[in-house]
Amino acid sequence: MHTFNTSPLHFLKPLSVVISSLFFISANALAQMPNTKKDLNISAKDKQIVIQELQQSMSKKYVFPEVADKVNVMLNQRQKNGDYDQITSAREFAKTLTEHLQLQTKDKHLSIHVELNEIPVSNANGEPSPEEKIRLDAEERQFMQAVNFGVEKIERLGGNVGYLELRGFGTTEIVGHAISAAMTLLHASDALIIDLRKNGGGSPQTVALIASYFTDPEVHLNDIYNRAENKTTQIWSTPYTAGPRYDKNKQVYILTSQRTFSAAEKVR
Repeated sequence: MHTFNTSPLHFLKPLSVVISSLFFISANALAQMPNTKKDLNISAKDKQIVIQELQQSMSKKYVFPEVADKVNVMLNQRQKNGDYDQITSAREFAKTLTEHLQLQTKDKHLSIHVELNEIPVSNANGEPSPEEKIRLDAEERQFMQAVNFGVEKIERLGGNVGYLELRGFGTTEIVGHAISAAMTLLHASDALIIDLRKNGGGSPQTVALIASYFTDPEVHLNDIYNRAENKTTQIWSTPYTAGPRYDKNKQVYILTSQRTFSAAEKVR
């Protein structure tokens, strides 16, 4: 596969009723992103609580312990310097923390967001209750349907070149049928362009499903490590695809940009 960069160049853990922090972006998380501009004042005490719980979460859960240690040292130093003292807006505090986290780690998965509503109770592993899972699943299904399951565009270009633009990867159970339909339509093309320039990532299982159309069955693609549980999950290409696999002798081109993020980067 050929990659072109066209630019110049798992879990949701609430920290307090004011700020929710440290989640890895998924299709579900994208669907839940706050879209309100409402704000509230945040006290010095609440800022301290948020930073302390952020540091605890980094120490316990961030995949690279040495990076987590550097983040915590950075946060302590910024507090000593008074970098957060003049901030009274919860949203501005969240934005500033996010900038500092990403500047230190170069990891755009780390993000702080204000949650104005009561945060649902989760279990010891940070997972939602069965009732909350049902609600979140329903919301994700509604969101993914509204964005055509992440399939933005399918075209047949001149020279019988197929074109597929994907904007995100919802969970396989929800978007798998759309991916299979798209790949079936594109199977007869003589070459294929997959456009991920506006793709923000999502489910690694859905990435594996897409990759399966271009690989042999049961090829080891990558590993996902959960530090909190000390558990590694292997991701493999699927032994079965709903449509025919793409001919290995045909050229496949992948378009990326600076906006290509997270799971979308794995497709490359």
